[in-house]
Amino acid sequence: MGQIIENFKNIWAEADRRLPPKDFVRQIRKDLETISWPSRDHEDFKYTSLSKHLAKNFTPSKNETFKIEEDGHFQTITFINGHLSAHQLDSTNLKLSEVNPDSSFLKKPSKQIFSLLNWAGGNQTIHLEVTGPCPKPILITYIQVDGDPLSLSGPRISVSLTPGAQATILEESMDLGGGSGFVNKLFMASLGEGSELTHYRIQNDGKKTTSNCSNEIEVQKDATYRTWNFNIGGLLGREVCQVRFLGEQATAHLKGLYLSNENRQLDQHIEVYHDVKNTFSTQHFKGILRDQSKAVFNGRIFVGKGASGVDAKQLNNNLLLSSEAEVDTKPELIIENSDVKCSHGATVGHLNPDQIFYLRARGIPEASAEEMICRAFAEEIILDIEDSIIRKRVARACASALNQGGPHASV
Repeated sequence: MGQIIENFKNIWAEADRRLPPKDFVRQIRKDLETISWPSRDHEDFKYTSLSKHLAKNFTPSKNETFKIEEDGHFQTITFINGHLSAHQLDSTNLKLSEVNPDSSFLKKPSKQIFSLLNWAGGNQTIHLEVTGPCPKPILITYIQVDGDPLSLSGPRISVSLTPGAQATILEESMDLGGGSGFVNKLFMASLGEGSELTHYRIQNDGKKTTSNCSNEIEVQKDATYRTWNFNIGGLLGREVCQVRFLGEQATAHLKGLYLSNENRQLDQHIEVYHDVKNTFSTQHFKGILRDQSKAVFNGRIFVGKGASGVDAKQLNNNLLLSSEAEVDTKPELIIENSDVKCSHGATVGHLNPDQIFYLRARGIPEASAEEMICRAFAEEIILDIEDSIIRKRVARACASALNQGGPHASV
């Protein structure tokens, strides 16, 4: 992994000319030089080769402007090539600011390798403070328009909800440049007591892109975090979500859908930490894979020694549309307290030939029959989205991901 660090050193040196690094950033860079980089022996990377995707001479992404059409349904924050480009926030309960990487709101950075690489870039953190209810959802768009095939972008955003605040956030990424670079996003959220955050993510980076999104969530007493993750883009599309409960009666509901084709790989890594008693979580993730594509689902539930009264459930279902498609699923429970209700499970299967026969016997072509079955499989995740505008946006993106833009695409 030495060559990877040497490549990143060149990027950091160029970034330092624009913004001198803080001591916090310098220390992270030193840590990256000395820590043991994950290999195939590491559980999180057992099925994923870091060197294959990161041993390249990446270059810093360019700070460009790009006009996008406003959508009146949303308040908006737009990143172009990883840089904050524009924002339109019309709620008095929202405050957007830029803060230095060593700001006090982040007391203990994650030890996840991709999170550390994001911090090591030295760029500023975009901080969104929510101080009350927000009637309109917030759309955070990440657009890649850089023509450089090996550009590196690392946007970082932090969201804090004060006690009792409520917000809905949709993150959506897209590639308009056709590059094969590295997009490494970091999203952090701190939910104050009694607050609620509904969080949707559509990862739709270019099919040649190495894409990683790290999500680090802290949930205080009586707060609720709901998230839907739609992982559909990238040559390697990696999604990491860590949820930590910091107070009793805190709740998290995590759902997701990953759709892959050709020779792409989509990874899902979920960690939920129940270190406080009387906390609750559910996970339900589904995957549909075509062609020679691969997927990884690695979900973990941790229950600490003093965390009695925990109720945690986890389920992963996969549908393989090709004999060459592959999914590696590993749901895990790590429990140190007996007074809990915890369950986990996983399924992997192919299309049911009886279902195909039933539909074809009623005059439905085989391709349309397959589409209908896939749609029904995915709907359990998609139709649970309450906001109709966001639900339709998600449905269109998912239909396009598997070339299923037919009459059943608009859910």
